[in-house]
Amino acid sequence: MSTNQSLSGADTDRAQSWAPGQEPATQKMEEGLNEERAEAKRVQSRLMKNLRRASLDFQMIEPGDHIMVCVSGGKDSASLLWLLLELQRKLRRQVDFTITAVHLDQNQPGYDGAPLERWLQEMDCAFKIVSEDTYSIVTEKTPEGKAYCSMCSRLRRGILYTCAEEIGATKIALGHHGDDAIETLFLNMIHQGQMKVTPAAVRPLACILSSPTLATPSVH
Repeated sequence: MSTNQSLSGADTDRAQSWAPGQEPATQKMEEGLNEERAEAKRVQSRLMKNLRRASLDFQMIEPGDHIMVCVSGGKDSASLLWLLLELQRKLRRQVDFTITAVHLDQNQPGYDGAPLERWLQEMDCAFKIVSEDTYSIVTEKTPEGKAYCSMCSRLRRGILYTCAEEIGATKIALGHHGDDAIETLFLNMIHQGQMKVTPAAVRPLACILSSPTLATPSVH
């Protein structure tokens, strides 16, 4: 076809479907990324709304609080820290509180805490890494065939309480969402005949009954 000939209808449609300077595949990829970004913002907005409601309606966060956020490296505690830092920024003039992230390295074989430490540095917040060899104690004291969970949990709580006192924290924030709280309630009722929670701990994700993942960087 010469340069003077007009394009056919099909050729015209294909030409118009291309964005200037882009191949069709590149344009489609960009559209997909935009959809993912929009969905991430919707998830973040929904999580922030529920966290703010739980934190303020139930006085989980009050003026002058120093919140110690326990960060395990999983998505729930990582999302909690991200959300609380955002909430701190939004409420600075209304409810002034400080945040310190604390991670407990229990010296489990093969564990590498370096990625988590780098992520905490990128989050630009105060943080502390506590290293305690609870793994050796648990494996030594737990009878063969028994689960490690109970003793590990007790040792972890004790270390975190001590750390909270050392840094002057007024509250300990855990990344437990609503499903976790319900499971813990029934486990305590069935196995111990008690209705109890961890003293001095708050759960700002309690109004979220599922565990959607925020668009936060991977820490492992």
